Amino acid sequence: MNVKKNAQIEIAGQELVALGIQQECVALRRAIDDGLRKVAAYEDAVGIALSLIPIDELNRKAYERVSTLSKEGQGLTEERSLLEELCGWFKQEFFQWVNAPACDYCMGSTSLKGVVPASVEEQHDGGASRTELYQCGMCGNAIRFPRYNDATKLLETKKGRCGEWSNCFGLCCRATGYKVRLVVDFKDHVWNEVLLQEEGVWVHVDPCEGIVDKPLLYEEGWGKKVDLCVGVDLDTVADVTRRYVTRTDEENAVAAICCDVYTRVLREGYSNDEIKILERQDEKDRLSMVRETRDSEANLPGRTTGTEEWIQQRGEGGPKAD
Repeated sequence: MNVKKNAQIEIAGQELVALGIQQECVALRRAIDDGLRKVAAYEDAVGIALSLIPIDELNRKAYERVSTLSKEGQGLTEERSLLEELCGWFKQEFFQWVNAPACDYCMGSTSLKGVVPASVEEQHDGGASRTELYQCGMCGNAIRFPRYNDATKLLETKKGRCGEWSNCFGLCCRATGYKVRLVVDFKDHVWNEVLLQEEGVWVHVDPCEGIVDKPLLYEEGWGKKVDLCVGVDLDTVADVTRRYVTRTDEENAVAAICCDVYTRVLREGYSNDEIKILERQDEKDRLSMVRETRDSEANLPGRTTGTEEWIQQRGEGGPKAD
């Protein structure tokens, strides 16, 4: 799968060079290419992921919640209910947020000493490109924290920050049958979107925060300025910024061209019927984003993952932090 994706990435890059905008979209291309390689790798790892997910238990809980809400006159699809159960399990029971890794010798607290390129072993083992170096304040032991990019490796380590969380959760979504995206906001946060087939909509999911379908979380809850959000899945690259903002700025022209080129290349070889289905979904998604971003959402929380000091430094504690 990655061989094919690498070829598509190369073709898209050549087309952007031919259009003369390669310099304007270097960072965007890097994020898209990284996202495409990650989601392509999911297809070969779904069996491993599914073996670790308590799918029967999650399905039972999802069904029970749908039944309970139905008796109360509230509607909820089993597909959405299962997604919420999966997100809750992933955050509460499976994955761990890491501010600084504990010492692997005495379990003491550590502090960051620097960042270096990943070792050959770390690159081969889990696709790490860089490694953070920590030192224990109690025993002086040196600890390496590779920032792995391989979702299969993350099923083993079960820890990281937003990049690792969204990557591994994306694989778990794919393993349970969902179509999933990685979303990058170019302000150093990453999350997911999942397509709910029964409703025909892409919904926001932030596994770090354990939140589903609250797209204004960052702007209204965290108090974060959102400039550009791009979603990447196997056959689409989309500017999804409008889902995450209340304002109605003009579309980013360079991002629009870049997304269009990648999407067209990714869909080459698809049948006309398959392309028509995807284009109808694209249009429905564009319309939903226009509607979704008109109204504010009440009672959205500030950021909860990370140390309080780190959250305050980033200005993501939300209105209550002021």
